[in-house]
Amino acid sequence: MSILQIQEAFNEKTLKKKDVDVEQLLDTLTHLINKDEDIILDFYENPVLRDSMIKDTPLLPRLKELLEDFIREKVVIKKEKNLEYLKELLSIESPLEIYSVNYDTCIEQLSHMNHLRYTNGFDTYWNRENFSKDFDVKHYKMHGSVIWYENKKTKEIVKIHVRAFRRGKPVKLSLIYGEDVRPLLIYPAQKM
Repeated sequence: MSILQIQEAFNEKTLKKKDVDVEQLLDTLTHLINKDEDIILDFYENPVLRDSMIKDTPLLPRLKELLEDFIREKVVIKKEKNLEYLKELLSIESPLEIYSVNYDTCIEQLSHMNHLRYTNGFDTYWNRENFSKDFDVKHYKMHGSVIWYENKKTKEIVKIHVRAFRRGKPVKLSLIYGEDVRPLLIYPAQKM
């Protein structure tokens, strides 16, 4: 029985739907990859799941990486007309404060297209003081963003406005100082 089949069975039983979304699968993979540190799995006595975890363990990190790449690629809006549904936000008095769990770039792109002063807490590097400054849009992104990266050496968080994909494949990014960065997204836990 595959991880996806187990997740579908769980959804059918608890949520009365079979569909598994990519974030839910990503959350499950994260638990399985971290099974040695994840106390919740100690309570799971399903032998089918235990056998599957042992057999599939080497494949899980790569599958997780592929799913993360899929999300990062799909959430950057490529056509302006796909942001039309957000234009109503422009009629709200400034400053517009938005709290979201989305890591897409819709609000950033809408703000840029409409020449609004925008912050999500970054200049290039994280600066919480930006939220107390005069911006038209203050966007609190609770789960990070596809344009946020962590410097592997210094652990600093940096915002890089790039589409990090070429021909559907992720591009390895590094800073001009020679330091590598990794995507920083905080994927949501299962949503009920």
